[in-house]
Amino acid sequence: MTRQESILALGKEICRAAEGEEALLGLLCTAAEGAWTGRLRPEVRPEDCEETLRCACAFTAAAGILRSRGSGGLSFTAGSVSVRAGGAGETEGAARALEAQAEALMVPWCGEADFAFQGVRG
Repeated sequence: MTRQESILALGKEICRAAEGEEALLGLLCTAAEGAWTGRLRPEVRPEDCEETLRCACAFTAAAGILRSRGSGGLSFTAGSVSVRAGGAGETEGAARALEAQAEALMVPWCGEADFAFQGVRG
């Protein structure tokens, strides 16, 4: 199974993609893979973090599907992560939780994303 096929399969499981959502999920998986591989530190190759990369991409793509659904209710468990959403606010919260999980997984390979250095004028 290729990386793309694996990411898509994981994404389908995470968000329980309906048949009509598969094309969008496939595009979101491709976009997530490009975004995450682009954020890897220069010395890191995708093969160095293959399993983590696949999970992060699937979480990111699943978050996109959740947002595309709007306010519909949803409940799922992926490994040790459980997400239950019943309304638009909860759906957004579930999407953010998936994105946060992806970020946390990729810290060793990409570094902290939410760090900012602000210069001080002297």
